[in-house]
Amino acid sequence: MTDPRAVNHYDTLEVSARASPEVLRAAYRSLIQRFHPDRRPDDPDAAARAAAITEAYDVLSDPARRAAYDDWLAAQSAGATPVAAPAAADATADAHGGAKMPRSRNAAPRGTGRAARPAPSVGGGRWILGGLLLLLVAILVGWLWPHRVQEDDWASLRQNFSAAGHTEEELRDLLRRKEALLQRSPALREREARESIRDREARTLELLDAPIELYLGTGIMTIPRVQLVLGSFDAVSLRSYILKNRESLVVDLNKALNGAKLELLLGPDAERQLQALILDALVSALGTQPQETYPSTWFESPGRYGVVAVQLPGRYTYRPYGG
Repeated sequence: MTDPRAVNHYDTLEVSARASPEVLRAAYRSLIQRFHPDRRPDDPDAAARAAAITEAYDVLSDPARRAAYDDWLAAQSAGATPVAAPAAADATADAHGGAKMPRSRNAAPRGTGRAARPAPSVGGGRWILGGLLLLLVAILVGWLWPHRVQEDDWASLRQNFSAAGHTEEELRDLLRRKEALLQRSPALREREARESIRDREARTLELLDAPIELYLGTGIMTIPRVQLVLGSFDAVSLRSYILKNRESLVVDLNKALNGAKLELLLGPDAERQLQALILDALVSALGTQPQETYPSTWFESPGRYGVVAVQLPGRYTYRPYGG
């Protein structure tokens, strides 16, 4: 009889049956990296091996399921005792040289008051329970495995992208792999969209600590708020510099806006014109080069440095003199 433990989840993960959760986790990560189909495009058995590794880890990483699996392995090791069929007629035939003795239709086997019934097989019930459990695990693995692999690929890709020393071509290759993952996974696309919004919010800062008042010859324009959106390349350092030098930047901005033509700031396209004037003034004050390209970032390729957009969330107003 083949030992039912010859191939099991512990063997699949190449660990002992007493392996700790930490050992299981390390073994799974190592094996899934080695046998992932993307890493073995020429190996027709890679997908099946990866699926088996994931199924084994899913079972053994859950304490309750691992305990049930260990009980099932123990039952299989013990083996189910086969139940013998009633042998009364055959015994009678043997005793008479092979001729079967006729018996009454209602006669019971000798020494009993009623027909013998086979004892229920405990091992058989465990076989059925184990089979149902494995079927459920297979269904769950079939649904969860692609998501787990995609999540692992995403985390590995993000970590690789963050490592120093990549050339621009290597960065763009990693971004192409990122886009391929996004195309295959709607869940990752939604996650990436949320992360992109949070990243832009982190690169957005308030320039003013008090409203700006512009004296335009015929009246006063008040701008209550100016928000700056920074490029994704080295945004943290630039944000720190702007906040430290906010006062001088606002002075430069006041000078530039007070010299603007009134018709630009009050015309039908006034808000866009005002945003453009503020952007030009800050680019000049900071000495950045909007047309220059920088290394790709996780959210932009190529990367951008400096103030890349101006937002006016508060409604600016114009009040004529004497009005």
